[in-house]
Amino acid sequence: MNQKEDTTDVRSTLDRVRTNVKSLIDSVTSWFSKLKHSNKAVRALIADPDDTKKVFEVMATMRGRSLVRIFKKFKATKTGETILLQRTELLDVLNDHANLMSLDSGSFGQEYLNFLDQAKLESGGLVYASEDYYQNVQDPDLLLFMRRNRDSHDLWHTLTQYGRDTLGETCLLAFTYAQTKNPGIRLILLLASFRLYREYGHGTYAALWRAYGDGKRASWLLAQPYEEMLQLNIEQVRVMLSIPDPNAYRVVLARQNTPKKRLAT
Repeated sequence: MNQKEDTTDVRSTLDRVRTNVKSLIDSVTSWFSKLKHSNKAVRALIADPDDTKKVFEVMATMRGRSLVRIFKKFKATKTGETILLQRTELLDVLNDHANLMSLDSGSFGQEYLNFLDQAKLESGGLVYASEDYYQNVQDPDLLLFMRRNRDSHDLWHTLTQYGRDTLGETCLLAFTYAQTKNPGIRLILLLASFRLYREYGHGTYAALWRAYGDGKRASWLLAQPYEEMLQLNIEQVRVMLSIPDPNAYRVVLARQNTPKKRLAT
């Protein structure tokens, strides 16, 4: 090999190194930009826990490949195949309150309506908050899957028995993170947990960790045939899906709701 060929090889190697380094720098810069944007949204969410739009904003910014991964897993299930073939919209089923009210007392469908009533919510309450979450998604099957996940949120509340209080919503996020591994949810949990501890005190971290563990051990809720399960007894469904009572969460709430004894004067 002559000197000219050696020089060409060196230049080629240097060009590849420069390209790889530039790609790495661009990737890191993009990640920090997303993190900065998400951090701002999380802080706004902590200041106003009812601003559900911020949850979707963080999830969209930081989700990475997690959405594609769980969608691929969903498509490989029998339920996923059926839903995508029949184009079933879960919200249509949940909005049929007349049908849900006709179900037996103690059924999943009835308990779902009870949850909505107590929380003063509507079945499609997350539709507006999630509008921006679907930007740049062109695949109609993926959009159907994303809408189904959005519309099942309050079904998950009903199944896990986590309430609409700040700790309950965050526990459900911990449960959800175990099921989806969405990096945006992980960021919300990390930043929100410190604020929660100041508000709820001892037992907060235990409740969040228990929720995460329950989410790992439960059946994969993203691929459940809810349309068929709503008529079943709620306790039967929880057993089927391996979802236990949220005892650690309830202990924290009970302490919060216990009047403090007055000091003797």
